[in-house]
Amino acid sequence: MLIFAATQALPGDVVQVVFGKDATREQIEMVRGQLNLDKPLWEQYLLWAGSFARGDLGISFVSQTQVIEVLTSRFGNTFSIVC
Repeated sequence: MLIFAATQALPGDVVQVVFGKDATREQIEMVRGQLNLDKPLWEQYLLWAGSFARGDLGISFVSQTQVIEVLTSRFGNTFSIVC
């Protein structure tokens, strides 16, 4: 719950980050639907928690790959630094 609350508390709008200030109404509505941002907060949390529990962390906006793949590809280097 803390992770979800922290991401909700961040300033700004993720849709504006994805498309910038020149986003059309259709683009904004499409992305909000894809990210479930058009649903009530409690439903967003349940969807997010279910995905998180399955290990589905979504798609990276930067690399356009699965976030879990990005994390696991860097785990070896991080582990070697920590140990």
